[in-house]
Formats: sequence, C-alpha cells, structure tokens
Amino acid sequence: MRTLYMILLLILFCLSGYAGNKGNIIPDHGKVIVLITSVECGFCIKNIGFYNQLSKQYKAAIPFIALYENSHKKICNLPHLFPGREVELQDWKVIPSARKIYKKLIEYETFPQLLFVENGVVVNRFVGTIDSVKNEIRTNLPLFVY
Repeated sequence: MRTLYMILLLILFCLSGYAGNKGNIIPDHGKVIVLITSVECGFCIKNIGFYNQLSKQYKAAIPFIALYENSHKKICNLPHLFPGREVELQDWKVIPSARKIYKKLIEYETFPQLLFVENGVVVNRFVGTIDSVKNEIRTNLPLFVY
C-alpha cells in the first residue's frame, strides 16, 4: 500500500510541471522576463523596488517570473524580517524552491540574475545590481518587449 502511495505522489509531482526540463514555468514560446533570486542575498532584497518598477511598467506587455532558491515559508517571512521595507515582488509570478528550474537557464549560480527569455532560450542576461547593470536593463528591456 505504501508503494502505491509513493507511486501516486511521484505521478502527481511529474504532472505538476515542476519535474522535467522547464515544465510549465518557463514557456517554450513567446517572451518572458525571469529573475533568479534568493532571500539570503542582500542585494536581491535591497533591489526589489527596482524589479517592481520594471514589472509595473511592462506587466501588460510581458510576463514576469521570479525563481527563488528558497522555500515559500522563507519568502513569506521577508516582510517580518524587514518591516516597513519593500521586500515583496509585485506583479511577478513567484516560484519557490526553483533551483532545478533555474540551473538549466544560468551559466553560473550568482544572485540576482535577470534573464530575457524568448521561445525558451535565454537571449540576454544581466548579473548584479550595480548602476551600470540597471542602466543596461532599462535600455534593453523596451527593445526586448516591443
């Protein structure tokens, strides 16, 4: 009976889209903006406001997906850890515990990374949050979207 239960759980997991290559999370057609981030990355947390500005400006034109390395519980705990600060992504589809998904999209694991993905392929990548990187994102995002 326990074996049957484990098999059913495995089948449900596979059908959920979290197994396999990118599942239903990153579409194989169209364009999407993907943020690779972590609650344990100070620069990631500090720049959530910047990422929210991007999603607010372009949400009608393109989907925004955030792939966290952390659990849902840790992500939801951010407002309690940093009261009064903007620490929650707005207008982003947030995917917790997404390491297996983002490992297939990145060359090396560092946070944050903002990816422009078209037809399932990364066409542009921005690593870090220094001003020059933010300026490159601001310049290239409208060109990618439109």
